[in-house]
Amino acid sequence: MQAAARIAAAEKAAAKQVDRAAEETKKAEEVSAKAAALRTEKAEAARALKAKKEVERIRSDAAKSLSGALRNLTAKKLDHVPMDEADEMIETCRAVLAHALELKVDWDRIVSARTTISAAEERTQERKRDAVRELLREDLVLLDMYASGTGAKTLVEQVYRRHPPARRTVSEQEIERAKTDAQWKKVLLKAQRDYHPDRNQGRDCVPTFTSSGALKYSVLEWEMLSNSICQQLTLKYDSLFKVMESCFEEE
Repeated sequence: MQAAARIAAAEKAAAKQVDRAAEETKKAEEVSAKAAALRTEKAEAARALKAKKEVERIRSDAAKSLSGALRNLTAKKLDHVPMDEADEMIETCRAVLAHALELKVDWDRIVSARTTISAAEERTQERKRDAVRELLREDLVLLDMYASGTGAKTLVEQVYRRHPPARRTVSEQEIERAKTDAQWKKVLLKAQRDYHPDRNQGRDCVPTFTSSGALKYSVLEWEMLSNSICQQLTLKYDSLFKVMESCFEEE
């Protein structure tokens, strides 16, 4: 009877894992589709940048032409300039001015396109962040739960046990030995550095499985998770020590 119950529980757990894997696969496909859309938007941005450079080149040539015409016009006394030459200079100035107005219209279009592309890129990035938050939802809920305790020990122990950083500086012994406020201050400050965004950017900073060496998280997942951990550690430090320090200052 007990064996059958254990088998049923194992089958139920396995079914949940399969469902979660299918859900994560679906979300990964959505992220991949959004990444493809982002690549298309980046290609459009590159074309807009190329057009901008061309406009700048034409505008520079037009400015030089206008400047030369004006120099030629002002270098001589108008009453000594033949009528046909003066008419030619005036027509040149008019043509350059018209061309400059056309360039202004083109430039306005490019600025509008770049604004649209930037907004689309930001929306794509936000959708990617939302997808990653959903994948990390269980971890983030547990993190909030550990951070809600009164002391710092549970939070520090759990984040290092569940999500150890690639370059850890706080040992288990140091956590166990921490008893006084001064010791916990040191532990929390070191932990904040361990999970700080500056120390957790890129593939080399993502924790790996000891047995296989495979990454435990995607780069974006780890950057978001480590940042959330750092924020919770900072809030815990502030709640335990910053408030106390401000009270002492008021006294």
